[in-house]
Amino acid sequence: MHFRSIWRGSARWLSGLFTLWAVTLLAAEFDDCRALLLKGDYAACLEAADKAIADNQRSEEWPLLRTQALLTLGRYEEAREAIDTGLKRARVSIRLRLLGHEVFRQSGNRERAAELLQEINELGGSRMWAYQDPPNLVALGRAALLLGADAKRVLENFFDQAKKADAKCRDVYLASGELALNKYDFELAAKVFQEGLKQFPEDPDLHCGLARAFGPSDRTQMGASLEAALEHN
Repeated sequence: MHFRSIWRGSARWLSGLFTLWAVTLLAAEFDDCRALLLKGDYAACLEAADKAIADNQRSEEWPLLRTQALLTLGRYEEAREAIDTGLKRARVSIRLRLLGHEVFRQSGNRERAAELLQEINELGGSRMWAYQDPPNLVALGRAALLLGADAKRVLENFFDQAKKADAKCRDVYLASGELALNKYDFELAAKVFQEGLKQFPEDPDLHCGLARAFGPSDRTQMGASLEAALEHN
């Protein structure tokens, strides 16, 4: 009986260790694919995402990365298909819906874009408990802004909470910095993007954001940030 208890405990420990290893491995794969996207190697990014989806990896990260690459390339029809297919696999994903909103807006289907935004609103209201991780908090905050929510409340209730939970959440720096730029608070925007670059020093999007923040006040710094963005893209 004693040995059986020890075996059960060991089996649970090994199962937990394997799960942790699998999650860590997947996170590394996502990071590698995202790095390809940020460097502008869209073909390699698409190849990696397509392979993962074909292998039946069901994480929303793969259709997100695939759609972002297609959208950047201007392949709107394929991007729309990627969103629709992704939502069949990740039916309650608000991050896919938020990206889908942008895809359909850019491709001229404003009705579908508005539908996706409303779906986020409904999911956030009925399943708020399911979206408490930092990337989803940022997505909810972005959607709330698009729906006309107060910027200060979004910053406090979504973006700041996401950063407190995970200072390495890339999305929160992009979203907070963009919000500051939209409010013409260039000093705050510069501070946010600089904080983000401490975590992600080679991120071209953060360098671009910093360049925009310096634009009205410091052309030299703006130029240096643009050069850094081009260097890492």
